[in-house]
Amino acid sequence: MKKLFIYFLSICCFFNMFLIVGCKDKDVDSCKHDFYSDVISESTCKDKGMIRYTCDKCQYTYFDDLKLVDHDYESSNVGATCTEEGYTLFECTVCGKTHKNNFIPANGNHNHKETDRKKSTCLKQGYIEYTCDRCGDVYKQTLEISDHEYEKVTINGVTIYSCKYCGKEA
Repeated sequence: MKKLFIYFLSICCFFNMFLIVGCKDKDVDSCKHDFYSDVISESTCKDKGMIRYTCDKCQYTYFDDLKLVDHDYESSNVGATCTEEGYTLFECTVCGKTHKNNFIPANGNHNHKETDRKKSTCLKQGYIEYTCDRCGDVYKQTLEISDHEYEKVTINGVTIYSCKYCGKEA
């Protein structure tokens, strides 16, 4: 893109040499220039723009850089959690530069509540799952393997007691 612009600039300068004949004295140095300007490219926070100045009398032309402009920030709020502070995030829509301010302290301790439970058996450990209702943090508490749960079973008039999970007879 830069090479294309330089090529364009060279061609413009070359043709402007032929337009100098419009000057009364045909001498750029003796012309009392009356410049008008037009912006070739606008500045951003990332790239300088360019402005072209052209004499209305002799068509003498020169170019100059425009100053960089300020960032174009959009803001969004990032809420505080139990363990991390919140803040306002500012991000430039042109170059992506970011900065933070308006910090909000973390809320402190979690507020965990039971959200799931799996009962232990004689074959497998169970658990209780807790979830923080503020930030979504999850932890599980493991439950020990439990004793056998015997149930009464009668088959052909014979009564036995066996574990309903593993089948062990009492």
